[in-house]
Amino acid sequence: MQASADANREKEAQVLRTWIRHEDEIFGNRMNWLLVAQAMLYASFAAALATNHASWFQWLISGLGIVITIVWLHIARLQIRQLKRWRERLLGIDPFYKEMFTEYGVPGGKHHVNEFMGIVIPFIFLVSWVLAFVLSLQLA
Repeated sequence: MQASADANREKEAQVLRTWIRHEDEIFGNRMNWLLVAQAMLYASFAAALATNHASWFQWLISGLGIVITIVWLHIARLQIRQLKRWRERLLGIDPFYKEMFTEYGVPGGKHHVNEFMGIVIPFIFLVSWVLAFVLSLQLA
């Protein structure tokens, strides 16, 4: 009976580790796409400012930047919440996982780089797009 419970716990830990790894990879890919999209929007906004395009185009670009960033922040928040749940569950069933994260200076394995990359950097983008929108309104 104990061997069966240990086998089930190890199988669950293996599934959780696979899900966490997969979601981390997806998160990284999404972050790359966000950075590319933001770079293209910034370049478009700068070109519109330099060529004195109609202010509606500047509003459109900055508004699109705001919307894309808000959508990203919502998705990232949901994904980070789910990853935290899986990590906490894995910490409860896999002593090696807990020991590994504690050894590398991450207390209890609850903090992760995705929390910074997924929230702080896009929030900086959001602030910059709001400022760009205000600038385009003042230039109109």
